[in-house]
Amino acid sequence: MRGNQVEFLTKKLSLTPDQVTQVKAIDADTMKQMMALRSDTSLTPDEKKPKMTAIHQASQDKIRALLTDDQKTKFDALQAQMRERRGDHGGGDGPPPPPPTAPQQ
Repeated sequence: MRGNQVEFLTKKLSLTPDQVTQVKAIDADTMKQMMALRSDTSLTPDEKKPKMTAIHQASQDKIRALLTDDQKTKFDALQAQMRERRGDHGGGDGPPPPPPTAPQQ
């Protein structure tokens, strides 16, 4: 979560200054873990993907734990919107989308 995403959450969830500080710390730790995983040449991309997903999920769980009940509701809604935009409906490695159709002439 880059700075603009921290700002996004701050605005959308009305984070307190203390929450912002904690979210930034979680983000920094997440980035450190992700960079270490990306640079790990002993793993294949297929082995890295579930580990990255786990790091991301742990980060989201830590952020959610900092929130008030009202903020959690908003956070969950934002997460659902993001999953919908990505086309991720919790199915993991589902089938690929169909190929685009050629225009009719």
